[in-house]
Amino acid sequence: MLKQVVHKHWLPFSLGAVSFALLLGTFLILSEDESYDSPQMANPPNTTEVLLETVFADGNIRTERIDETIWAIDDFWAEYEEWQLVNQSNNFVHFRKTILDLSPEIKKSGYLGIDADKGIVLYTGQLEAGQIVTRYSEMKASKLSDADVAALEQGIQIESLDHLQKLLAQWQ
Repeated sequence: MLKQVVHKHWLPFSLGAVSFALLLGTFLILSEDESYDSPQMANPPNTTEVLLETVFADGNIRTERIDETIWAIDDFWAEYEEWQLVNQSNNFVHFRKTILDLSPEIKKSGYLGIDADKGIVLYTGQLEAGQIVTRYSEMKASKLSDADVAALEQGIQIESLDHLQKLLAQWQ
């Protein structure tokens, strides 16, 4: 019976088979073309050096360098939307963020003291061997009371940003 149907209707059957083959071939060709035209192949990712600069309220600055692979430029800018753009050139971007808090070093072992020039300084560790973070050049110990000078010579440990600001405000 199948033989009679094919023999009687050979033209529509042949046209249907050819149409199906052409349709299948078209899908194969289109899928191969899409693999060559994919966005990743047309625009390979860029590698950019990113400099992140964090500035703390105590004057401490922390920097970090990262090699960032950029797959999509919108995603890159979204990742750093909280940062301020400082400088940008070919394969280099410099961002800065200001944090209104003390740096971790000052929170751990920060002191106000007096340096050899009788200036008020913010330092970490012991004054003799410590690292001076900020000099308050507009303030001199000669204008302070004897009790304040004695406390600064011993070093006043900084507890918080608010504590630092209150101490500096009372001596201005």
